[in-house]
Amino acid sequence: KTAGMRFLFVIFHHPPYSSGNHGSNYEVRNVLCPLFVKNKVDIVFNGHDHAYERSMVDGVNYVITGGGGAPLYGKTKDNEFSIVFKKAHHFCLTTIAGNKLQFEAVGIDGAKLDSFEIIK
Repeated sequence: KTAGMRFLFVIFHHPPYSSGNHGSNYEVRNVLCPLFVKNKVDIVFNGHDHAYERSMVDGVNYVITGGGGAPLYGKTKDNEFSIVFKKAHHFCLTTIAGNKLQFEAVGIDGAKLDSFEIIK
């Protein structure tokens, strides 16, 4: 982390934890997830599966935000770490104020699909 930086995000395509059509990418999980824990990553953002899903593993939030407009996928795989899964077009809003991060997944109709906060 850079000095003064409170929160750390990682963004890439294939999710290590997913209940969607493509499922979890175990190579990513085995190689990268230990680095996320070691480096105290707060949120990992992924796509690939066309839905919204949040998982939590070893203190790291994993967010699949694949609901930008393409045809949506339903829940078809087993992801034991899943907290929320929504087959919905959506966007994600992350707000940081000082030591508080607020996250919201919002449907295109404005309804809140999920939310969580991290305080450091």
